[in-house]
Amino acid sequence: MLADAKSPNEVKEVLKDLLSSGEHTVIAKRLAIAIFLDKGRSYENIKETLKVSSATIASVQEMMGNSGVQLALQKVKAEEWADGWARKIRQLIG
Repeated sequence: MLADAKSPNEVKEVLKDLLSSGEHTVIAKRLAIAIFLDKGRSYENIKETLKVSSATIASVQEMMGNSGVQLALQKVKAEEWADGWARKIRQLIG
C-alpha cells in the first residue's frame, strides 16, 4: 500500500491516520536512537537526551545492520549533507 503512494504527502496522510500519536513518537525515537548510535553517542547520552531505556537502545542497536535501518540512516545523512552545503552556498552568495 505505501509503495503505491504517489507522493510523500500521501504516505504521511496514510500513516497519520493509521498510527496513534504514541506510535509516531515510538518510531521517531527509534530513528533518533539509530542516528545517535551511528554518530557514536553513548547509551547514557541517548537515555538522557531521548528519555528512553537501555533496553530500547539495545533493541535498536540489534537492528542497526538491517537494510531498512541502513536505508533510513542513508536518507538522513544525505539530507544533512545537502543542508550543510546549502548553508555554505547561502553564506558565499548571501
